[in-house]
Amino acid sequence: MNKKAYESFVYSGAFDAFNFHRAQYFFIGANDKMNGIEKLIKYANDFQNNENSSQASLFGGSKADLILEPTFPVSPEWGLIDRLKYEKDAIGIFLSGHPLDDYRFELTNFCQHSVRHLSIVNKIRSGDTSEEVLTEFEFIKNRDLVVGGLVVSATQRITKTGKPFGVFVFEDYDESCEIALFGDDFLKFKQFLTEGYFLQIRGKVGERFKKEGDWEFKVTSIDLLSELRDKLTKRITIQVDLQSLNDSFMNKIEEILGENKEKTERQNCKLNFEILDRTEQLKLELPSKSLKINPNNEFLEQLKKLDIVNYYLN
Repeated sequence: MNKKAYESFVYSGAFDAFNFHRAQYFFIGANDKMNGIEKLIKYANDFQNNENSSQASLFGGSKADLILEPTFPVSPEWGLIDRLKYEKDAIGIFLSGHPLDDYRFELTNFCQHSVRHLSIVNKIRSGDTSEEVLTEFEFIKNRDLVVGGLVVSATQRITKTGKPFGVFVFEDYDESCEIALFGDDFLKFKQFLTEGYFLQIRGKVGERFKKEGDWEFKVTSIDLLSELRDKLTKRITIQVDLQSLNDSFMNKIEEILGENKEKTERQNCKLNFEILDRTEQLKLELPSKSLKINPNNEFLEQLKKLDIVNYYLN
C-alpha cells in the first residue's frame, strides 16, 4: 500500500482496534523524523525485504528478528469535529458518530422540531401532494418551528436583478434540507451561512404575502447551538432522595462542583438542590445563594454517573 492508502484507512477508523488514536498516526514526536504512517511503511518494507532475503544474522537468526516494531509517541487526540470531518472525507459518511453528538442536550431541550419538518415545506412548494406529505404538513402549517442542525454547505449568489442571496444545506441526524435567504433576511443572517456551523433556527411556516397557497419557512432568528445553554439556562436543580444523603454523596458533589469551577471560565447558572422525602411526600428546596456552575456536558455526565440524582434545567 502507498501512503495515501494508509491515510485513508486511518481517517476511516480501520486501524482503531490497534489501540492507537487516529492523531498518533500523523504526529511527529520530538525525537522523530517520521510520522506514524511513515514509520509503518518503513517497517513493512524492511520486514518484507528481509523476508525475501536468505541472509542470516551473526547470531543465526534472520534479519527480520532484529527489526523492531515502530512505536508511536503520545499526542493530543483529535476533537470529535475533526475526527468526523476526516472520516467523511475518506468514506463519504459519518461512521463512528455524528458532529451533532456534542449538542444532543441542546437539540433535546431547545429544538422541538427537526429538519424533516423543513423538508415537508419544500415538498409542498414543489407540488408534492402525497397523503403522507399533506398529513405532516397539516401539523406544521401556520406554526412556529425551532430546528437545530449543522450547516453542511453554503453559497452566496446574485439574483438576475443584481441582489445578493444565500443558499445553505442544513442537516440533523435524519435528514437534510436546502434553505434560501433573500433580501433583508440574507443581510441579517449571512454571517451564519458558514459550512460547519451548528445552529438553532427559528421561523414560521406560512403563505407568502399575497400569494395564497405559496408556502414558505420564514426564518426569524438564528443562534449558535454552542451559545444556547449559556443564554437559556438560568438554573439547574439537582434532585436527591433523602435516603441518599450521606457523607459519600456530599464528598462526590463537592468534588464535581470544585472541578467545574476549576475547569470552566464562566459560571452563570444558579444552583439549586431539591431534597425529596418520597415516604412523607415532602420536598425541600435548597438554593445556593453564592455558588454558580457551568452546565457543560462534562458536568452533566458526572451527575448522571452518580445514579442517585435527577436534574432539570430552566
